[in-house]
Amino acid sequence: MLLSTAALLLVPLSLAMQPFDNKLAATRRLSIHLTNNTTGDCSVHVEDSPWAITDVTSFQAHPGSSNVSSYFAFNFEDINDGLELKTDCSFALPLGSNVSVADDKYHLCTGGDVRFKYSGQLLQVSRWYQDSCLGPPPYDSAIAHGRANVNLTKTQAADGVLATQIKVQMPISSLS
Repeated sequence: MLLSTAALLLVPLSLAMQPFDNKLAATRRLSIHLTNNTTGDCSVHVEDSPWAITDVTSFQAHPGSSNVSSYFAFNFEDINDGLELKTDCSFALPLGSNVSVADDKYHLCTGGDVRFKYSGQLLQVSRWYQDSCLGPPPYDSAIAHGRANVNLTKTQAADGVLATQIKVQMPISSLS
């Protein structure tokens, strides 16, 4: 089966590397449209709308807290046609670990098709999906990548620091 790319719109690297700004959200898109040359048919899966990252919560236990666990959590939603997905993402550190939740390592979300890493300000998310328009197996899958800065509101708690943000729009920055 021969495939051709009908349209491919890539975001310039200089724009993709800038911090997220709501005014730029509409211009920071990545779209790929695929068509089967033989039949002309194909279900088009397009990652062109930003992902919704909601209820971002980080808790960093005070050093020496042996009975409290630090954690990072959020909800992920992809609203793109044919790619709709909602999942919960989180990880917790062992009790008394005295390590930062901003560990910059990838963690799997519920279901395993989405993973993320958090560096303290930058949240990066990768989402795997399967699409027969991409080609025959094993070439029928792709990974979409997104990144956004988070601006958490911090509150001192008895055992640590609680930080939250209600919503982040995460533009898709690349496909692989």
